[in-house]
Amino acid sequence: MKKLIGIRSLNNLTVENLKQDYLIFDKLFIIGLNEWKFEVKNENPFEKVRTFDNLILFDYYYYIYLNSKKHNSPENIKKLDKELDYLLENDKIIIKRATMFDIDNKYISKCQKLSREFSNYLLNYTNNRDYCKDIRKIYGSPISIEEMKAILKEGSIKNDDFPKRKELIGFYKDFEIINLAHEIAVREESIWFNHHIEYDSVPIVNNILPIENIETKKHSVLKIIINKLPMPSEDCQWEDIFNFKNDSDSYLYFLGLKNFVNDISNSNLNIHEIEEKIEYLLIQYENSLIKHKILTKILKQEKLIYRSIGFIENLLKGNFSELFKWNFQLKKEEIELHDLEIKSEGSELAYISKANSVFNDIDN
Repeated sequence: MKKLIGIRSLNNLTVENLKQDYLIFDKLFIIGLNEWKFEVKNENPFEKVRTFDNLILFDYYYYIYLNSKKHNSPENIKKLDKELDYLLENDKIIIKRATMFDIDNKYISKCQKLSREFSNYLLNYTNNRDYCKDIRKIYGSPISIEEMKAILKEGSIKNDDFPKRKELIGFYKDFEIINLAHEIAVREESIWFNHHIEYDSVPIVNNILPIENIETKKHSVLKIIINKLPMPSEDCQWEDIFNFKNDSDSYLYFLGLKNFVNDISNSNLNIHEIEEKIEYLLIQYENSLIKHKILTKILKQEKLIYRSIGFIENLLKGNFSELFKWNFQLKKEEIELHDLEIKSEGSELAYISKANSVFNDIDN
């Protein structure tokens, strides 16, 4: 079975986001993480030739890195850095980008075509913001401004088009470009990872870039599911999250949830109808859960009364068969209640309900 991974951006990422993600994903691939954790700290980071979209990301994180060195890292960056280090050490983050060698041959041309579409979108958008003069100046390129505009327009930037860099270009000042570059990179990587031999991927984006045939219905369903999961606090320990996921009951519930996602994604329902159905089933299941808890509480009270009165009475009378018979009946009723909970309407979403119960308790 392929592992389920989330593709998200380091931009605006919080510790709480990370902990929510790992309630459902096996691993994450984080756009910008490689630049932030490894490349900006190199002795000569400008010597590496970069594609246009990676150039924007690097520019942004290098600027943050320089400011952090000069003024000390802000507290939120320090906290996030610490959590990312833990996840890297425990092999919970994928660092290596997916390539054509990692996917089935029949999908390579499709992935390349979509990647070019994304690159062209970013290049054309940036070209309209008149960065050509800055690019020429910073790179010291012999290419004329007119030629550079043509390159940007065609989306055909090659490694040879960009010599070694001298300094920051200034993309980091334009947050609209930065956010767009992050989202495009998330979507582009998710295309490759979604056809990976080892992974199924879900792009986690704000949907500011509407491009057809990129996001499947299954992706949309999984986003609805993610939003139903709790967002553990910063103080929640990683061990609590991973122990919860490795629990035998949780794992069974999680498999049921994945099966539900697959089934409903292949249904004729549109995404709005699916969202309403998920909401309905979750409410139905939690209402059933409340009733089962009440019945279980009554059963436990009966057991307590029996132990304090019936046990002594039957023991004094020597009615050992009645003693075992009554105890067996109570056990049977407990099992029946548990089975009823599993078979309740909406039980496919039991993982969500259990996660909310566990991590709301931890946070409170």
